[in-house]
Amino acid sequence: MKKIFLVIMIGLACMLSAACQQEDASGEAKGKPGSPAAAAGGNELNISVTSFSNINPLLTQNESVSQALNLVYEGLFEIDASGEVQAVLADSYSWDESRSTASISLKSGVKWHDGRELTAEDVKFTIDLIKTMPESPYYIFASSIKSVQEKGGGTVLVEFAAPGASQVEKLVFPIVPKHKLLKLSKEQLLLDKNNMIGCGKYEISDFNKRKLIKLKSFEGYYGKRPSIEGINILIVPDIQAQKEYFQSQEIDFYNDEQYYDKKYGKLGIKVYDYFNYSFDILAFNLAKGSFADAAFRKALASAIDREKIAGEAYMGYADVTDLPIIPKSGSKDKKSNAYKHNPESAKAYFKKNPDKKTSLRLLVNGENEQRVKAASVIKKNLTDAGVEIEVVEKPWEEYSQDLKSGNYDMALAGYKLPAAGQLGYVLGTQGGGNFMGFSDPGVDTLIAGIESSVAGSEKAEKISKLQSTYNSKMPYLGLVMKKSSAVVNSRISGAFKPSKYNIYMGIEDVAVEK
Repeated sequence: MKKIFLVIMIGLACMLSAACQQEDASGEAKGKPGSPAAAAGGNELNISVTSFSNINPLLTQNESVSQALNLVYEGLFEIDASGEVQAVLADSYSWDESRSTASISLKSGVKWHDGRELTAEDVKFTIDLIKTMPESPYYIFASSIKSVQEKGGGTVLVEFAAPGASQVEKLVFPIVPKHKLLKLSKEQLLLDKNNMIGCGKYEISDFNKRKLIKLKSFEGYYGKRPSIEGINILIVPDIQAQKEYFQSQEIDFYNDEQYYDKKYGKLGIKVYDYFNYSFDILAFNLAKGSFADAAFRKALASAIDREKIAGEAYMGYADVTDLPIIPKSGSKDKKSNAYKHNPESAKAYFKKNPDKKTSLRLLVNGENEQRVKAASVIKKNLTDAGVEIEVVEKPWEEYSQDLKSGNYDMALAGYKLPAAGQLGYVLGTQGGGNFMGFSDPGVDTLIAGIESSVAGSEKAEKISKLQSTYNSKMPYLGLVMKKSSAVVNSRISGAFKPSKYNIYMGIEDVAVEK
């Protein structure tokens, strides 16, 4: 299975842990009288979305709606919690010799919720449709596809504009029914009534845009059917309301981006962590003074206690990592994180090179509490190593302007990594997130090789070489890959396997306790 790489701003052994189960005094999760949690009682799950304008799975910009629609629609592939690509509607696939065209065979017996068969025509129609929609979140993926052909027998040929086996990571968008959407205008595509038919585990049984969407298990589903028969999707005003509804037990599931232990008191919960592709770094201004010297950058890095930063600034809900890929992934070199906290090594360097002990400015967005705390740890670490540090906190607009203009020595920065192409985005000479000006033809070649790798062993070997290059050149200091948490009412047994791209992954393996 291939590792995902989808674009802007990160990267992972299965780190979804059903950590931290807490219960109230009775050990039960009781909903308020009249609430869905109390009324459902039976075999129904209660979740929520924030107010939305449309439910078209290719056009919605509402993250909570997009996540909920994963229950109704499916794609050719999906990215799991460890960052690996898993086949969904695709049964198998292979690459031509140039690794630019993928031949994809569809699973047989897949039906739309109205009983029609899923065909290769639906796949081609979906890709062609997205390519006409610059406003779609998936446009950047579809625009990298040169052509799509129906080969017959439930097979499609997808030719990409650039070669690379990792291109399959871009085929994660939901497939939509051609027979329902063909010839509709863009205005008609946004109408809710035209977006009721998917081929996923659940079908829409009732729709009230202002209050509630009801789903029921699809009897004609081709795969393992979930034991939870129904899902109530409450429409609430905003994210704060989602949290409040969860705390009052009116919903069973809440996607918490900044969970911490005992946050919900004695409420009976289960917590499933997952990496959210937020990658924070300490950026060096490579064009400025001593920062052009890799030995100087490595000395600074060796003084910094990243584990302490992960624990204190990010409250443990982040893993230390060097590269913008999911930590502990099977495709990642296990000897990463080479720069452990080694203050003695840093002190020795600056004792030997006293001219390097110039006063340095560390730029940080003062509105980001986590990075302000990280800056405090870094300042202490570097001060202990004999380096004078000034932390410069600025509001977002001023901070981003300084970052763009190069008005910094070091800066705490973060990426919301793209679903594909993360390495190139951060480290590539032409990478959209490479604001530091790092350029190395050898690194560009390694990244291209990683993206074109088919075999997992081939990919792992090239990532290991990239890790070694990072260790020797230290273009930035990787700090952490952050985590979010799916927080679930303890009345739901079994274990979710949430990922950044599908927080309801594993729904078929959970149940409502009687």
